[in-house]
This record gives sequence, structure tokens and C-alpha cells, in this order.
Amino acid sequence: MNNNEKILISVVQKTLDDVYINESYLLQMDSSERSIVFQFGRYFIKNLENYIEFRDYSVDYEYNREGYDIKQCKKVINKDEKQRIFPDIILHERGTNGNNIIAIELKKSSNKVREKDYHKLCELTDSNYKFKYNVGLFIILSKKREKVVIEKFVNGKNVSQVFNNVN
Repeated sequence: MNNNEKILISVVQKTLDDVYINESYLLQMDSSERSIVFQFGRYFIKNLENYIEFRDYSVDYEYNREGYDIKQCKKVINKDEKQRIFPDIILHERGTNGNNIIAIELKKSSNKVREKDYHKLCELTDSNYKFKYNVGLFIILSKKREKVVIEKFVNGKNVSQVFNNVN
């Protein structure tokens, strides 16, 4: 794991702490995933501001552009077809695939439909494909912070579960 990846994992952990401290109502009341993702994005941006390494990049929510085109990946079922994708949170340089840093997908633990998000992160992080995100994270949110699961994707593969550093 390189230094930027370590920083990003740390930022994500801090962001999760912030969400669970300040937005616990949304999690306890089983609010929509989008409302939780939005709050996650707010704290993620705030926590990234402490790192000069990422100041020239943009954080976007459900960003579906690839330059002027629509961001698409192969369908999970029929790999010959394409489907539009909307990554939950990304850190990237807009307008190019040359500086795609991290793609994050969040799911509530009550949502068992995960295959599409796994496939999306595999394709977004695959260095043989066009997007080439350095790392992808799949975060399974629970009502309790200590039960959050984070899975890491690198080069098109789910490579590990990131330890859940609860502060």
C-alpha cells in the first residue's frame, strides 16, 4: 500500500467516524442510501482538505461522465452490452481518465444487492480498462460504527478487507 493509499484509507476512516458521530440519526432510522452517501461526501471533502496531495482533484457524487461521454461499463449479466454507471463518490481529475484516484461505493447492510457494485469497482480499478482508478472501496454501512465493513479493490480485484479502525 503506497503512502497516498494509506492517507485515503485514513481519510475514509475519519469520514466514517464523522458520519457515525454527527449523522447517526440517518443510520438508525434506516434513511435512504443517497442521503447517507451525501453526508459521507461532505465529510470526505472536509477531511481531504488537510492533505495537499489531493487539492488539485475533485470529489464528485454519482458522477457519470467520461469527458463529454456517459460513463459506462460492461453489464454484469451480458458482458457484450454496456450500462451507465454512477459511482457513489469519486476523487479524480475531471475530464480525463489519467488521474482517477479513488472510487467509493457505499451500501447499507440491509441492502443485500451487491453484485453490480462489486462489478463496477472491478471495472473502475482494472488497469487494463479505461478508468484506471488507483483504488476502489466498497463500504457496507451498519447501524453501529464497529460493524462497518470495508473491502478494497485494486487492479480489477477485491484484494482485502480493510481493518475497521473505530476511534
